[in-house]
Amino acid sequence: MKNLFDLDRTICLIDAHSVIYRAYYAIPELNSSTGVPTNALYGFINILLKLIKEEDPYSIFVAFDSPEKTFRHESFKEYKASRPKMPESLVSQIFLIKNFLKLMNIQFYEIPGYESDDIVASMMKQILKKDFDILILTGDFDLLQLVSERVKVLIMKKGISDVEKYDLNKFIEKFEIKPYQIADMKALSGDSSDEIPGVKGIGKKTAIEILKQFDTVETLLQNIERLKNKKYKELIYENKDKILFYKSITLLDTDISIEIDIKEKPWENLTEDQKVSLKKFLESLDLKSILKKLFN
Repeated sequence: MKNLFDLDRTICLIDAHSVIYRAYYAIPELNSSTGVPTNALYGFINILLKLIKEEDPYSIFVAFDSPEKTFRHESFKEYKASRPKMPESLVSQIFLIKNFLKLMNIQFYEIPGYESDDIVASMMKQILKKDFDILILTGDFDLLQLVSERVKVLIMKKGISDVEKYDLNKFIEKFEIKPYQIADMKALSGDSSDEIPGVKGIGKKTAIEILKQFDTVETLLQNIERLKNKKYKELIYENKDKILFYKSITLLDTDISIEIDIKEKPWENLTEDQKVSLKKFLESLDLKSILKKLFN
């Protein structure tokens, strides 16, 4: 990942829950000598330290999902309805990860009623105004909506080290649409991971071809008569209200009110007391390899 995008002042935004889930399932069960589960914590810390070492960011901010239901859950009961409940051994590690971030001087945000990707999107909007470039780390393809000339995304794939790197050119080359059209594509073709059904009979490839012609679903719905395929014309006309609703579910919220205090490499400015607390934290969980990375 070193110098991936040749950005001078880059701020990294981490979509915590998607990264933590990947760490939890990629690393075999790991417990401290007192029986505390630590595999997700261990994985997350290693991912974070690798990001710091290889990208040398100006600062880092982390976003967490909140346990409260979001506007998506309230307006669409099927949204992520079949996803299994978070395992108890992972729930306890979320608390540990937040403690670690506090000890490292890294700010994190959790806002009731909002998902972490909405928080990332809102942080991005504010940070861009402060003349920084942005690198987002996530496992959620929804955040590819944010890719631009100044926003790059690292998508975690398998394990904790396999990532796919997207700048604007790579995104367009791979998906054949613009990043903002992801929400339009999912409104038409659906998204099984979020249980958004889309329009039955319209797949991803068809949705992309339609968007190449009409750009957005709003423009499409204003010009349905221009569609040459009779079948798709009928499907879209019959589902026009659903299409707009599905797009509203998929769009990221960039207008959450968040106060962001940007400090340069705050993890390098720990007080002696903070260093002692961090050492005790890692020692208590038997994370010896992390101790060596941070203090040797």
